[in-house]
Amino acid sequence: MSIPKLDSSTELIISQRMAGDLEEYLKSDVLYWHVSEPNPLGSHMPQLTIGALLEALTRAEASSMDLLPGQQQELQGVRQHLDRVRATHPALYVNKAIHELHSRLTACQANLADAQRKTKGFYTQDAHVRAKIYLLEKALGPDVTSELQQQRAQLDQELNEVFVPGEFIWDPRLQAAFPKEPCWWLYGHLLEEHF
Repeated sequence: MSIPKLDSSTELIISQRMAGDLEEYLKSDVLYWHVSEPNPLGSHMPQLTIGALLEALTRAEASSMDLLPGQQQELQGVRQHLDRVRATHPALYVNKAIHELHSRLTACQANLADAQRKTKGFYTQDAHVRAKIYLLEKALGPDVTSELQQQRAQLDQELNEVFVPGEFIWDPRLQAAFPKEPCWWLYGHLLEEHF
């Protein structure tokens, strides 16, 4: 199995561009925000959500040793900007993150119920959704409602029933950010996979 390697420069660009739009995004009524143009990635730029920003930032930080010293400082600046915006707009941040968490949990449950998605390629994509759920819960802490906690527990129970433990499915540099406990779903594959 070929595991895609992290591209630290790309993850930094994604983090920077998303962070640049974060305040305007929080004030909007949309969940998935198109990052302002022009940007170096053009149509390959993922849409901004809090979970997407947290994942890009986590990926950039995990591969930060590949960045030049100036880029490492830029990465620290992105984290500081995120923290400032969150501190300035705590209610907007929490409300948007809760909305996204609910949306991603619902999408993940629908994906798990879709038999056609139980393949290696789809699971790799779906694992990104589950990672965003993990990062959102971690960022929200006690602000995660009991209803969302129950929904995630139900999702994990259903996923665990069709999951085969194994090797970490992403670049090994991400293992520190996504440890086996509680991120067991990144260490294996679905039972229905045949490859």
